[in-house]
Amino acid sequence: MLRKASRSVSRLYDAALADAGVSAAQLPVLRTTSRHEWLTLSQLAKILFMERTSLYRTLTPVIQSGWVAIKGGRIGEGHAKQVSLTRKGRALTLAANAHWEGVQTRMVESFGTERWESLHKDIAELAALGVELMT
Repeated sequence: MLRKASRSVSRLYDAALADAGVSAAQLPVLRTTSRHEWLTLSQLAKILFMERTSLYRTLTPVIQSGWVAIKGGRIGEGHAKQVSLTRKGRALTLAANAHWEGVQTRMVESFGTERWESLHKDIAELAALGVELMT
């Protein structure tokens, strides 16, 4: 049921974000990256609870669009690849945030503020439990 709800809600957010030119999977990557000057890909994956392969698939079009810059990662030198938001990415993130806020407001109002806050808390606990059970 959780996956079904996730797909349904993701479609709603994707539709709202389409006008900004970004997907619901890409926006959290951009928003998280915007909070750091440089972030290793491993750190980014951990923050987002993503497997690195899923993160790389999400990042490929983001890099190609020039929304983030990648540095480092020289083989044999122990340098981890790092990601940083570009000016273009920062502008896109700001524009996309307005679309995200609109759909977020609609969701909270439709679902009910108390229920939304409770759900938010429960999902955070569920995510932490998933991480705990993986170790």
